[in-house]
Amino acid sequence: MLLNFIATAAQPAGRAPVMIWLPFIFVIVIFWVLDFFTRKKNKKKQQQLLDGLVVGAKVVTIGGLIGEIALVKDDFVELKVDKGIRLQFKKNAISHVLDTEK
Repeated sequence: MLLNFIATAAQPAGRAPVMIWLPFIFVIVIFWVLDFFTRKKNKKKQQQLLDGLVVGAKVVTIGGLIGEIALVKDDFVELKVDKGIRLQFKKNAISHVLDTEK
């Protein structure tokens, strides 16, 4: 009700209320499309990271646990976190691979 009042009060004589809201709708659609493509790009990058997991790589999980990959299965990885301690995680729980070359 308040928005309707503002739209009718702010509109110049003879213009439709849709013309006032059209730029806002256009901007929202642009941001939505950009967000869609950004998410698609990030998902592809994450999938490439998960497909490239190898034994011996140091990784960080989404929970912040740091470990070394001891075993890679179809959907799971086994992380060696300490001597004799291995934990099993789903592959999609891997956040990123630590850069060990630095």
